[in-house]
Amino acid sequence: MTTIEEHLAPIRARTGGVAKGPWRVVRHDLKLYVESEDLMLQANLGYVGNRPEREAEFIAEARTDVPALLAAVDAALTLAKAYIDQSDRPQVGHDIRGAIEAALEGQTMTWLPEPDMTGLHKIRQEYARARQAHEQAPSPETAAAFADVTARRARAIRTVHREDGASVPHLSAMFRCSKTTIRAALEGNQE
Repeated sequence: MTTIEEHLAPIRARTGGVAKGPWRVVRHDLKLYVESEDLMLQANLGYVGNRPEREAEFIAEARTDVPALLAAVDAALTLAKAYIDQSDRPQVGHDIRGAIEAALEGQTMTWLPEPDMTGLHKIRQEYARARQAHEQAPSPETAAAFADVTARRARAIRTVHREDGASVPHLSAMFRCSKTTIRAALEGNQE
């Protein structure tokens, strides 16, 4: 499972070793270049007649856009951590992390209406209580209760996936379980 931090680490590394910004698009004779202010970078994008202007602008702006986007993700992760660690609504923090993770994996995060989220929250709480009860005092009764809520959670995962098209990373954040658990539930291997 790739974490948000594992997704972002190579992006951060790539931004650290390049010429300082801002970069700009410069035209010399009939060619376009992207240059850094200190001229440590001079990338030739070819002849003006080939119309590389948009690519040149994209490359030039990426030098400042990528660090700004990383800072925005960091701010969202800080907010998520605050919700998880210090609020009475930690599910909001998990949802923020799930949305970021889904986006980094090229997925779209879908949102459920409030009544559905309330039901999902109830299943998460029941699962946590049943698991804790079974771990603290294993018995046939606690095992049966844990198996029952596990099966209900698996059915809920399949329902949300089928009806709302939620991705595996999103489901993982919503139900607060691993992607492996989500995949098993979607394959019907977890009842």
